[in-house]
Amino acid sequence: MGGEGGVEAYSILENDPLLRAMLQSKGYTAFIPTNEAFNSYNGSKDTKLMEYHLVSLAYKVQDLPDELNSMLPGNPLLYVAKIASGDRAVVRGFEDYHTYINNAKIIDGNFESLAADGSKQYLHIVDQVIAPALQYKIPANTPADYKNPTADKLLLRPHLYGLEGQYSISTFEKRVSKLDLMDVFSMEGKHTFFIPVNQALNDSHHANIQDLIDKQVVHGHVIPDHVLFTRTVEKPTDQFESMAFSDNLKVVLFMENVTRPDSNVMTYYVKSNIVAGDVSHEKGTAMARIPKGNIPVKNGVVHLIDRPLMIVASTIISYLQEKDGQLSKFHNLMREHYQDMIHELMVEKDRTLFAPSNTAFRMVNQERLQKVTLNSERLKRLVRMHIVPNRLTTDEIVARTVTQEDTLSPRRNLYFAVNNPNEPVPIVSLEGGGVNATITTPNIAAKNGVIHIINRILGIPSQTVYEKLATDPMLSATFALSEQNTGTSA
Repeated sequence: MGGEGGVEAYSILENDPLLRAMLQSKGYTAFIPTNEAFNSYNGSKDTKLMEYHLVSLAYKVQDLPDELNSMLPGNPLLYVAKIASGDRAVVRGFEDYHTYINNAKIIDGNFESLAADGSKQYLHIVDQVIAPALQYKIPANTPADYKNPTADKLLLRPHLYGLEGQYSISTFEKRVSKLDLMDVFSMEGKHTFFIPVNQALNDSHHANIQDLIDKQVVHGHVIPDHVLFTRTVEKPTDQFESMAFSDNLKVVLFMENVTRPDSNVMTYYVKSNIVAGDVSHEKGTAMARIPKGNIPVKNGVVHLIDRPLMIVASTIISYLQEKDGQLSKFHNLMREHYQDMIHELMVEKDRTLFAPSNTAFRMVNQERLQKVTLNSERLKRLVRMHIVPNRLTTDEIVARTVTQEDTLSPRRNLYFAVNNPNEPVPIVSLEGGGVNATITTPNIAAKNGVIHIINRILGIPSQTVYEKLATDPMLSATFALSEQNTGTSA
């Protein structure tokens, strides 16, 4: 069949006599990874892998249904997601969509040929290898339902799917079994499951973290009726109701791509937000990194996470200390130049930290940042301006009960504004030291306070005047007027 790329992956099919003969004689659809994607894949590259890229019916990209039975033994599913691209009023062909097969994007497609029996065959090129859950040889006596597993099968026998070592999930499985909630992970339908790895539940700073996992918390790790691979979530503000969404307790989940532009490793987070709490579950956000995601199962997709959701189990500083986390640059700044503040954020209670993301550090004027870091007093004032000496949530700001707050830096206040207050996720901005910032992740609950991740470093200008007008809600009318005045008249 035709098409650019994918030669190395397709050669596996060509070199298997039985599979080659079958593919020459009948219609099918093939999703073939590019050579670059295939060469960068670290798993086994064999016929079994490629069978997961094949479907026994012929489909053009625009005709693909929501799910497909692959030709891998057990016929494990392939999930199809179509995300509209652009703002066209009428969507016609597949070029108007970004189409994903599990987490792999179709970058070219509809290469057509005919089989020996005259039926059509289609080849589509994808930018990633599409890996099945079962990538390893299993004992011959393994029950058939483990070949096309539901999420509970991953919990019960994770070693069959390579989930060992840093990806072990036995601690969570024991807790789920003790609570008699394994049916949550075996339920029919198509869902998204988040499973904490063992390290997440063996936190030395929080001895009883496993005891905090109750029925509602387990439910808070599941998004029902949505299959969300990491690349198929359109916006970080898209929120999804978890199974823990009822009259008394309301928990929503978000997924966000925080990959650094200079990194080849994709980094994704999931956030749980308890928007309405109860006696056992306080309002607030918990955030976890996805160290291994996109494991397809019969009833959806599984992502492994490095912290449990819905649980306040960490101090403010422990969030900052996460290796290669999105706040690592701010932590390194304090570790190298202001150790006393690290200690303070460990022991002091009721603090609110507005923590600049790693992206904020890349956007700041580096020369000015360097001057501040070389002056210990200026650095202390800068860091302390990011900390409010009491707990402060965006709910209070949106309700207009708080418009400004003192910081730990004398005579340096923060001033707040709200954009789109009636939206499900209002945009909250703040001004400090002459810099306007936006809260990108609000209300991360810690044992000793609250963290809000912001997109600028307060006190060190990184914006042009144009950017200031564009990003400050208080100046939005001025910005709109300036845009009209600079437009070309008819």
